[in-house]
Amino acid sequence: SQAVVHLGMHGTVEWLPGQPLGNDRQSWSDELLGSLPNVYVYAANNPSESILAKRRGYGTLVSYNVPPYGRAGLYLELASLKDLVNEFRSDSAESRADLREAILAQCERTGLTSDISPPGDDADDESFDDYVTSLSNYLVELEERLFSSGLHTLGDAPTDSELASYLNAYFAGRLNDGEVEDVVRQSRVKRERTDENAFNVLAFLAWLA
Repeated sequence: SQAVVHLGMHGTVEWLPGQPLGNDRQSWSDELLGSLPNVYVYAANNPSESILAKRRGYGTLVSYNVPPYGRAGLYLELASLKDLVNEFRSDSAESRADLREAILAQCERTGLTSDISPPGDDADDESFDDYVTSLSNYLVELEERLFSSGLHTLGDAPTDSELASYLNAYFAGRLNDGEVEDVVRQSRVKRERTDENAFNVLAFLAWLA
Protein backbone atom coordinates (compact mmCIF):
# COMPACT_ATOMS: atom_id res chain seq x y z
CA SER A 1 0.00 0.00 0.00
CA GLN A 2 1.10 3.54 -0.70
CA ALA A 3 -1.08 5.23 1.94
CA VAL A 4 -3.96 4.85 4.33
CA VAL A 5 -7.02 7.02 3.65
CA HIS A 6 -9.28 7.35 6.68
CA LEU A 7 -12.75 8.88 6.29
CA GLY A 8 -14.59 10.01 9.40
CA MET A 9 -13.74 10.61 13.02
CA HIS A 10 -12.46 8.21 15.67
CA GLY A 11 -10.28 5.70 13.98
CA THR A 12 -8.68 2.84 15.88
CA VAL A 13 -5.00 3.55 15.58
CA GLU A 14 -4.84 6.79 17.61
CA TRP A 15 -6.66 5.20 20.56
CA LEU A 16 -4.49 2.09 20.90
CA PRO A 17 -1.96 1.70 23.75
CA GLY A 18 1.18 3.79 23.72
CA GLN A 19 2.59 7.13 24.68
CA PRO A 20 0.05 9.96 25.04
CA LEU A 21 2.66 12.38 23.73
CA GLY A 22 5.57 11.47 21.48
CA ASN A 23 5.18 7.94 20.12
CA ASP A 24 7.97 5.45 20.58
CA ARG A 25 8.59 1.98 19.17
CA GLN A 26 6.41 0.53 21.95
CA SER A 27 3.38 2.52 20.77
CA TRP A 28 0.92 0.53 18.71
CA SER A 29 0.43 3.31 16.18
CA ASP A 30 4.15 3.23 15.44
CA GLU A 31 4.09 -0.51 14.96
CA LEU A 32 0.98 -0.49 12.78
CA LEU A 33 1.72 2.48 10.53
CA GLY A 34 5.46 2.75 10.44
CA SER A 35 6.29 5.23 7.68
CA LEU A 36 3.00 4.70 5.80
CA PRO A 37 1.23 8.04 5.13
CA ASN A 38 -2.10 8.31 6.95
CA VAL A 39 -4.42 10.72 5.16
CA TYR A 40 -7.18 11.59 7.61
CA VAL A 41 -10.33 13.29 6.30
CA TYR A 42 -11.66 14.92 9.46
CA ALA A 43 -14.53 17.26 10.34
CA ALA A 44 -13.38 20.85 10.75
CA ASN A 45 -15.56 21.42 13.82
CA ASN A 46 -13.69 18.92 16.02
CA PRO A 47 -10.11 20.20 16.25
CA SER A 48 -9.43 18.82 19.73
CA GLU A 49 -9.81 15.19 18.67
CA SER A 50 -8.27 15.69 15.25
CA ILE A 51 -5.07 16.69 17.07
CA LEU A 52 -5.02 13.19 18.59
CA ALA A 53 -5.28 11.70 15.11
CA LYS A 54 -2.39 13.91 14.03
CA ARG A 55 -0.22 13.44 17.12
CA ARG A 56 -0.75 9.74 17.85
CA GLY A 57 -1.84 8.45 14.45
CA TYR A 58 0.49 10.54 12.27
CA GLY A 59 -2.57 11.79 10.43
CA THR A 60 -2.24 14.27 7.58
CA LEU A 61 -5.49 16.11 8.18
CA VAL A 62 -7.77 17.06 5.31
CA SER A 63 -10.55 19.09 6.89
CA TYR A 64 -14.07 19.11 5.51
CA ASN A 65 -16.87 21.49 6.35
CA VAL A 66 -19.85 20.63 8.53
CA PRO A 67 -23.31 20.43 6.92
CA PRO A 68 -25.19 23.73 6.71
CA TYR A 69 -27.18 24.58 9.83
CA GLY A 70 -30.69 25.92 10.04
CA ARG A 71 -33.37 26.70 12.63
CA ALA A 72 -35.87 23.93 13.24
CA GLY A 73 -38.92 26.19 13.19
CA LEU A 74 -42.44 25.01 13.98
CA TYR A 75 -44.78 23.25 11.57
CA LEU A 76 -48.19 21.63 11.36
CA GLU A 77 -49.70 21.03 14.82
CA LEU A 78 -46.87 22.74 16.69
CA ALA A 79 -47.38 25.90 14.63
CA SER A 80 -51.11 25.69 15.32
CA LEU A 81 -50.41 25.29 19.04
CA LYS A 82 -48.21 28.38 19.01
CA ASP A 83 -51.08 30.36 17.45
CA LEU A 84 -53.46 29.12 20.16
CA VAL A 85 -51.00 30.08 22.90
CA ASN A 86 -50.50 33.57 21.46
CA GLU A 87 -54.24 34.01 21.12
CA PHE A 88 -54.80 32.86 24.70
CA ARG A 89 -52.24 35.30 26.07
CA SER A 90 -53.72 38.23 24.18
CA ASP A 91 -57.46 37.56 24.58
CA SER A 92 -59.78 38.71 27.33
CA ALA A 93 -60.74 36.42 30.20
CA GLU A 94 -64.21 35.77 28.76
CA SER A 95 -62.92 34.00 25.63
CA ARG A 96 -60.20 31.96 27.33
CA ALA A 97 -62.32 28.99 28.40
CA ASP A 98 -62.63 27.54 24.88
CA LEU A 99 -58.97 28.25 24.14
CA ARG A 100 -57.97 26.45 27.32
CA GLU A 101 -59.60 23.23 26.13
CA ALA A 102 -58.14 23.64 22.65
CA ILE A 103 -54.60 24.14 24.02
CA LEU A 104 -54.82 21.03 26.21
CA ALA A 105 -56.17 18.95 23.33
CA GLN A 106 -53.42 20.16 20.98
CA CYS A 107 -50.73 19.42 23.58
CA GLU A 108 -52.10 15.91 23.88
CA ARG A 109 -51.99 15.40 20.09
CA THR A 110 -48.43 16.68 19.77
CA GLY A 111 -47.12 14.72 22.76
CA LEU A 112 -45.96 17.83 24.61
CA THR A 113 -47.73 16.67 27.76
CA SER A 114 -44.70 14.45 28.43
CA ASP A 115 -42.40 17.48 28.22
CA ILE A 116 -44.55 20.09 29.96
CA SER A 117 -46.97 18.53 32.43
CA PRO A 118 -50.43 20.12 32.14
CA PRO A 119 -52.27 21.31 35.24
CA GLY A 120 -55.16 19.29 36.61
CA ASP A 121 -58.78 19.78 35.60
CA ASP A 122 -59.44 21.80 38.76
CA ALA A 123 -56.48 24.19 38.20
CA ASP A 124 -57.31 27.85 38.74
CA ASP A 125 -56.69 30.57 36.16
CA GLU A 126 -53.35 31.59 37.66
CA SER A 127 -51.99 28.03 37.52
CA PHE A 128 -53.08 27.65 33.90
CA ASP A 129 -51.52 31.00 33.02
CA ASP A 130 -48.22 29.75 34.45
CA TYR A 131 -48.59 26.57 32.39
CA VAL A 132 -49.21 28.55 29.20
CA THR A 133 -46.14 30.70 29.93
CA SER A 134 -43.97 27.57 30.33
CA LEU A 135 -45.48 26.12 27.16
CA SER A 136 -44.79 29.31 25.21
CA ASN A 137 -41.14 29.35 26.34
CA TYR A 138 -40.74 25.70 25.36
CA LEU A 139 -42.19 26.30 21.90
CA VAL A 140 -39.70 29.14 21.38
CA GLU A 141 -36.90 26.77 22.41
CA LEU A 142 -38.07 24.16 19.89
CA GLU A 143 -38.45 26.76 17.15
CA GLU A 144 -34.94 28.14 17.62
CA ARG A 145 -33.20 24.79 17.92
CA LEU A 146 -30.33 24.24 15.46
CA PHE A 147 -30.24 21.22 13.20
CA SER A 148 -28.07 19.95 10.36
CA SER A 149 -29.82 20.22 7.03
CA GLY A 150 -28.40 17.46 4.86
CA LEU A 151 -24.81 16.34 4.47
CA HIS A 152 -21.67 18.05 3.28
CA THR A 153 -20.23 16.87 -0.03
CA LEU A 154 -16.45 16.72 -0.14
CA GLY A 155 -15.06 19.38 -2.43
CA ASP A 156 -18.35 21.29 -2.73
CA ALA A 157 -18.94 24.75 -1.30
CA PRO A 158 -22.37 25.48 0.20
CA THR A 159 -24.97 26.91 -2.14
CA ASP A 160 -26.18 30.47 -1.68
CA SER A 161 -29.33 29.32 0.11
CA GLU A 162 -27.39 26.95 2.38
CA LEU A 163 -24.91 29.69 3.30
CA ALA A 164 -27.74 32.15 4.02
CA SER A 165 -29.48 29.57 6.22
CA TYR A 166 -26.23 28.90 8.09
CA LEU A 167 -25.55 32.61 8.68
CA ASN A 168 -29.09 33.25 9.90
CA ALA A 169 -28.88 30.29 12.26
CA TYR A 170 -25.40 31.10 13.54
CA PHE A 171 -25.90 34.81 14.14
CA ALA A 172 -29.50 34.43 15.39
CA GLY A 173 -30.79 37.71 13.99
CA ARG A 174 -27.64 39.75 14.62
CA LEU A 175 -27.25 40.13 10.85
CA ASN A 176 -30.04 41.72 8.84
CA ASP A 177 -31.14 40.38 5.45
CA GLY A 178 -28.97 42.89 3.59
CA GLU A 179 -25.83 41.90 5.51
CA VAL A 180 -26.51 38.19 4.94
CA GLU A 181 -27.00 38.78 1.22
CA ASP A 182 -23.75 40.78 1.09
CA VAL A 183 -21.78 37.92 2.68
CA VAL A 184 -23.39 35.41 0.31
CA ARG A 185 -22.57 37.61 -2.70
CA GLN A 186 -18.92 38.04 -1.64
CA SER A 187 -18.61 34.30 -1.05
CA ARG A 188 -20.03 33.62 -4.52
CA VAL A 189 -17.59 36.04 -6.17
CA LYS A 190 -14.63 34.55 -4.31
CA ARG A 191 -15.72 31.02 -5.19
CA GLU A 192 -16.00 31.88 -8.87
CA ARG A 193 -12.51 33.37 -8.86
CA THR A 194 -10.88 30.40 -7.13
CA ASP A 195 -12.79 27.45 -8.60
CA GLU A 196 -10.21 26.79 -11.29
CA ASN A 197 -7.33 26.58 -8.82
CA ALA A 198 -9.24 25.07 -5.91
CA PHE A 199 -7.89 22.02 -4.15
CA ASN A 200 -10.12 19.10 -5.17
CA VAL A 201 -10.40 16.66 -2.27
CA LEU A 202 -11.97 13.90 -4.34
CA ALA A 203 -9.31 14.15 -7.03
CA PHE A 204 -6.62 13.99 -4.35
CA LEU A 205 -8.13 10.86 -2.80
CA ALA A 206 -8.48 9.26 -6.25
CA TRP A 207 -4.83 10.02 -6.93
CA LEU A 208 -3.84 8.26 -3.72
CA ALA A 209 -5.87 5.21 -4.71
